[in-house]
Amino acid sequence: MKAIVLCGGLGTRLGHLTSDTPKPILEVAGRPFLSYVLEQLSSAPVDEIILSVGFQSKKIENIFGDYWGHIPLSYSVEDKPLGTGGAIKKAMQTKGIEEALVMNGDTLLKIDPDVVWNYARKENADIAMTLKFCEDASRFGVVRVNSKNQVDGFEEKRSGASGPINTGLYYIKKSVFSLSKKEIFSFEEDILSLGYKNLKIVGMMTDAYFIDMGVPEDFSRAQTELLGQ
Repeated sequence: MKAIVLCGGLGTRLGHLTSDTPKPILEVAGRPFLSYVLEQLSSAPVDEIILSVGFQSKKIENIFGDYWGHIPLSYSVEDKPLGTGGAIKKAMQTKGIEEALVMNGDTLLKIDPDVVWNYARKENADIAMTLKFCEDASRFGVVRVNSKNQVDGFEEKRSGASGPINTGLYYIKKSVFSLSKKEIFSFEEDILSLGYKNLKIVGMMTDAYFIDMGVPEDFSRAQTELLGQ
């Protein structure tokens, strides 16, 4: 099992904290946030983790090196920002990966990654998205799923919205990138939102702990909630 962790974003919503530090290695409760993500992955039979890096990439490499425990770490380096879609596509192509778990380096979902992998394969999905019900989904937008758990649409971010949100942990087949010939593009907009009618995209609901530390209020909340973990 291969896993790709997206670590190339600029993290502008956190202001001066990310002016010269990649967001995934900001210290949260005494350790780099990315270490929580890698720890979560190490609970599954992952045989390689690829860190997709860009901004200040050497700082990430210097902290994490070539291994996380017994799991080899490698790096897919963006010479320029490629967007989430371009970053995943490049990592899968350059590393020769046909299917992978993909997640963000600034979000944490405490779910067994192996469960997501097995669910996606059982459903013969092109993409599996992990979803969590959110009472206030105004920051995220809502993912619509039908009775067969297939994704059949997305609702824009709006005040007062509630429903399943995308937690940013996926199973993805490389073949889905045939939908976009671009080098720089958004996975969410160019693959998910435009491709759900032509791809088998399934949603997997979970009530697992989830946090996105990419905004100041949740970055602050994470300092308390992840303490001692």
